[in-house]
Amino acid sequence: MRAAVLQCVGGPEQLVVQEMPEPEAVDGQALVEVRAAGINFADVLIRLGRYPQMPELPAVLGSEIAGELDGSRVMGFALGEAGGYAERAAVDPRWLLPLPSGASFAEGAAFPMAFLSAWIPLSELARSLGAVEAVTYEDMGDLAQVEVVFDLVGGDVFTSSLGLLKPMGTAIAVGYAGGMWQEVNPAWLVGRNIGVHGFYLGRLIGRDPELVERAARDVLALWEGGAVRPIVGAELPLEQAAEAHRLIETRQSTGKVVLIP
Repeated sequence: MRAAVLQCVGGPEQLVVQEMPEPEAVDGQALVEVRAAGINFADVLIRLGRYPQMPELPAVLGSEIAGELDGSRVMGFALGEAGGYAERAAVDPRWLLPLPSGASFAEGAAFPMAFLSAWIPLSELARSLGAVEAVTYEDMGDLAQVEVVFDLVGGDVFTSSLGLLKPMGTAIAVGYAGGMWQEVNPAWLVGRNIGVHGFYLGRLIGRDPELVERAARDVLALWEGGAVRPIVGAELPLEQAAEAHRLIETRQSTGKVVLIP
């Protein structure tokens, strides 16, 4: 079986395609023929050695897949040691969803992590919100105050975003693509009655799997009903896993970057 293997911490060149032993489906697992694997910034952080829960290297990365199982088209999570940057992955069927009719495998691999990471923290609020303005980081100070900040960047951007909150507002910290979060003085929160909420989908799957399953069904229904659709920015063959990482790390990608085994 071909897989893109992260040899050790370092640059994108550490991702090397090589032959690997076939994965074994144990303890109720299912063997999925991977047709597309999504790349997340967490994968980049692992490659750089900056992820809180580092896997033992060498390792096959990739937590999102879409493919075929017993003739059915599926998408979902490849958790634990079953990385998705490969031709096949052994996964827990509990974390597989049917791929909507008419959707591509690349779209399926772009869906689970991004949409659940947004849907669960915002919950019903997402139904009533719509983006009405877009600015660069440098122009954030020109924005009117808001009730909720959903932040995937971290670093200075998260700290600045606290100043955008209205009294009684909430900031949701999800990622740190722009650097680790800075210390937050409780005086900022108490004086304006604002709150900070943290969200980590990988940990939530282990602690409250029923909640994640319900959310997965809800967000899948949104896709099937045409309310949302994942955006695939680039599809690259497995042999170009290093280039895929470069696209994300240098912020040249728009939409999901997907590997095609």
